[in-house]
Amino acid sequence: MTLGTGIPRKTVLLSIALLAVGMYFLPATLSIFSGQHTFVNGSDVNCRKCHEDIYQQLNPSYGDTPHRSLTTCNVCHRTGFQPGGFPGATPGFLGYKEVNVSADYNAHSAITLECVFCHDLITNEITGSDEAHGSYYNASNQSTILKGGNEACVGCHTHTTVNITWVRNTGYGMDVDILSGTWNMSFSLNETTVNTTSAGQ
Repeated sequence: MTLGTGIPRKTVLLSIALLAVGMYFLPATLSIFSGQHTFVNGSDVNCRKCHEDIYQQLNPSYGDTPHRSLTTCNVCHRTGFQPGGFPGATPGFLGYKEVNVSADYNAHSAITLECVFCHDLITNEITGSDEAHGSYYNASNQSTILKGGNEACVGCHTHTTVNITWVRNTGYGMDVDILSGTWNMSFSLNETTVNTTSAGQ
């Protein structure tokens, strides 16, 4: 049996059934892919989506954190020159101090400032001749894992796990000889290598 248009009745009923099923399942199918093919303004990137652990360390409600006054991740990390699209952004000016970066450098978090750009007084303190952590900071300056001496900063001032190997003096030996009124002294160190893992603060 056909309808007046020459289309079989079963075809019409099947089409209506497919349309009803499609209307029911299509929104759920499309929602699987929603947001996967959209472009996001560089100033609207949700850094927490991938970096929640870092956000928790810097979040003011997480405790007395040193960076609680920062408004966004973009204060230290840049995705290129943003013309004022987020708090603290200024055209042609990145971070607290000038950074030599070209304007076409737009990769994901392409620009990372050294901690000492804002904490510039620390450099003199941590590299002083009597500073116990000077060699740690200087070694991190030579590394290419993070920018500048940031490895030393992150290693102590975050909850990042750091493997540390050091040589510790466990004692010393002293030999004293007195020959014809002259004191001859010699000293030796007893050293132990210690391997430890630290989780920062």
